[in-house]
Formats: sequence, structure tokens, C-alpha cells
Amino acid sequence: MNIHFMEDEKFIDDFINQYSYTNKDVVNVYYIILPKKSNKPKHVRNKEIIPIHLNIFTWHQIKKTHKHIENIFLHNIKDQFFLIIPFLPKEVRLYWIFYGIEIYKNPLLMNILDENSKRIYLELFRARYKYLRLLPINWTKRILINKEKIRKFITGIIINRVDYFCHWNRLDFEIVKQSFPDFKAIFLEFAYDAFNGLPVSNTTTDNPKPKPEQITIMIGNCSRLSLNHLTILEYLKQFDQSKFKIICPLSYGDMDYKDFLKDYAQKIYPNNFLALEEILPFQEYYDLLSKIDLLIMNSYRTQGGGNIYIALFMGKKVYMNPKNTYYIYLINSGFFVHSTEKFLQSSLEEILTPLNNQQVNHNRFLIREYIKNETGYQNLP
Repeated sequence: MNIHFMEDEKFIDDFINQYSYTNKDVVNVYYIILPKKSNKPKHVRNKEIIPIHLNIFTWHQIKKTHKHIENIFLHNIKDQFFLIIPFLPKEVRLYWIFYGIEIYKNPLLMNILDENSKRIYLELFRARYKYLRLLPINWTKRILINKEKIRKFITGIIINRVDYFCHWNRLDFEIVKQSFPDFKAIFLEFAYDAFNGLPVSNTTTDNPKPKPEQITIMIGNCSRLSLNHLTILEYLKQFDQSKFKIICPLSYGDMDYKDFLKDYAQKIYPNNFLALEEILPFQEYYDLLSKIDLLIMNSYRTQGGGNIYIALFMGKKVYMNPKNTYYIYLINSGFFVHSTEKFLQSSLEEILTPLNNQQVNHNRFLIREYIKNETGYQNLP
């Protein structure tokens, strides 16, 4: 028997459907961890799920209910797991479905913020705790670092019990091992299926599309400081704004940062900035991606993987931070992607120049090959 602990996320339904299809002979129980103030999921609709508030009492109830647990899957590491790790039988194998936020929620220790985002990080923290405004800024930074060290310590205790690290990018696995020297898990290739239900036929692009009068640029995929939005917005403001419009998905993440970023961007781009503040159904979001011309992901860490792959398959030009392990992975795999380092040295004409047909078709070919050979769900027990 497998037990899954999952968050109320928009892609969990697809995971359950796909995993149930590829692992038909396995008994699975899916627990959706709800926030304290919530009584039912907002995003997951699958009838097999069991919503819970995970704590030491509900964990012991789960153990009583299920007598023969062989594997436990942690879809994203939550602090509550700290309560159950000491009571986990040694014979139970623990699988960590890696999201990234588990270790990157400590942005100063992991060094994933550029100078603009570091400044905002400190300012937002000081705004939440007004007494901090009376202290020097360096004291605020020291307080944040100490908070991050405590979080890292708790995470370390949890993940040091993990047997298998499930992710598609071995470079991220190496980062985890560097950050947590006692981490001894085995790498297991797995990724949520970003292309489930998408049209991935063997069509190619032969005729270039006419360049639109106004290019649509999407920056990031959520309201997280690690996407370093501000540096991109600051660079673009020097150009003729009639040539482009900007879309920023801000439906989840840090809501204080969302409010800051929205207010900041709308002052600089009063007529051509749109903040997406609601989570869209998948097909609507897919349609939105089909209408953009350019995607910019200025994060040092892996995030927004599905957005990037879908944008590349659609023939969009994608800029990524060269420090990002996902960028390195794509470059090493032969994809045509561009670096934000180059972006920050380019003219508007260079930025807005799309991929040519050969580049578009090559990216699509690589993605089709990946889909054809993808066996991640079968790798899970």
C-alpha cells in the first residue's frame, strides 16, 4: 500500500489520473493536506482524495487505519512532516516528490535573489513587523537569516529520512546534497506530466508568422521573489512601451509581494501591464500561453517548468537566468533558449525578434522525443 501526502494544488488531479493509469495494481491512498482554516480543497476534484489537517493525532489515526503501509510519498515537504518522521517505521520507504520550494524558501541561504529582490525581501519583512523599522537594515537581514537556518534545520531532519528523491533534473539533486551533507537518498527520475492532454502531433512550422504590432511578454509564473521580476521590469522601461505589453501571473505565492509588484509595475506601465490574480482552468491558461510571444523566467532556481516546456513547444522565445539548473539542463539537451544575461544587454528589436522556423521545429522535436521516452510514472512503485 502507498500513502500520498499532497497539497491542494491544481495539478494533483492529473497526477492521480496518470499514476492510476500506469500503476493499476497498486493500492493508493491520497491525503490532501489542508490549511488550518480550510475544510475542503479548492483545486483538487478527484473523488479518491481524503482531506486532512495533518498533525500528530491524524497521523496516528492514519497508521491505525492502514496496517500495511509500504511506501509513503511526500509531494512537497511540509513542516508538519517533522511530527511524523520520528514515528515512521524503518521498513516504510519514503519518496520525496521534489517541488523546489522546500529548500528555496530560504532565499538568502540559497542565494537565489538578485540585488533588487533582496532589497524587496527585506522591505516586505520590515513592513510586516513594524518594530523592525527602528532597527538597522543589517539587523533585519540577520533576523531573516536566523529564521531561515531554523527552517533549514527542520527540513534537514525530515529529508534525511528520505529514501528516494523523485525529480527530473539531477542538477537539483546535486544542489540538495550540497546543502544537506547528510542527505543520502537515491535519485529517481520523475516529473508531473505537463503535456497530459496537449496536442503534440508532428506538425512543423514552415511559414513565418507576421510580426504583430504589439508583442506580448509574460514575466514569471507566480508572485515569488525568486523570479526577480523587478530587474526585468526596470530594464524594459527604457524602451518604447507601445511596442509591447506585459502579463504577470500572480495568482499564488507571496501575496504581499504580489501587491507590491502590481502597484510598482502599474505605475511604470500604466497602459500595458496586466496582473493575472486568479488561478485559471488549465485549458484557459494553455490558451493564454498560446497568445504570448515571449516568456521571461529570471529565477536562479528551477520553477515554472511546465510553463517553459509548453512555451517552447508552442514556438515561443524563452529567456531564462543562466544560473538556473533548468536553463543548463535545456542547453545541454540542445534546446534553443536565451539567457536573461543576454536580455539585459539587448536592444528592444533583438529582444522582440522571434525564433526562426528551424529553431521552433527543433525545440518541438526535442519535446516530442522527451514525451515519447518519458517513463517517470512507471518509475514510481
